[in-house]
Amino acid sequence: NQTVGSWTADEGYRKAPVSYSGDPILDWGGGVCQTSTTLYNAALLAGMTILERHRHHWPA
Repeated sequence: NQTVGSWTADEGYRKAPVSYSGDPILDWGGGVCQTSTTLYNAALLAGMTILERHRHHWPA
């Protein structure tokens, strides 16, 4: 991802449960979903129009 850079241990990420084809696996993450969810909620509270959204396969 060009915005956040590489998701690696060197960049401070940790292995965490992620969805891969609908199945949970361990992969690099460690807060990416929480950050995007918080940003989404802030946009809603600010009255912004959401143009596109892709949800998790399970609640995050």
